[in-house]
Amino acid sequence: PQIALVGQTPQNEQASSLGVFLKRDELINGYPSYTKAGDDNAMLWHVGGYWYVGSAADLGQRHGWVSLVDGCLRPEASTVAWQVYNGAEWLDAPELRCLAGRPSSSRRIWDRREGRWLDADDFDVFENELGT
Repeated sequence: PQIALVGQTPQNEQASSLGVFLKRDELINGYPSYTKAGDDNAMLWHVGGYWYVGSAADLGQRHGWVSLVDGCLRPEASTVAWQVYNGAEWLDAPELRCLAGRPSSSRRIWDRREGRWLDADDFDVFENELGT
């Protein structure tokens, strides 16, 4: 399973921390944990009522670059605004969303611009479980 943290951040702060995160087998503090696809140094974990995106060296601790104050079991289930750290303070990032990945189907997708069919298996599909 995978999730995607996407959207705009204030002044583009911590934008490089966003992306697709792959669920790990290991629970951290009793919650799922994730590794950023293509960057084993960036991880997502839960600790003490917060979700954090931060360095693998800080896994399970109360620091990171992006955070969500919510005790929800899965970050994609939250309705609370994410925050980003600019080096001095936490800034609200209301446009950030955590989306749940779902398996692609065997369907094909029509690309209007290219005028051809694309195989859905070539894409990762994410959806907002909250409908927003």
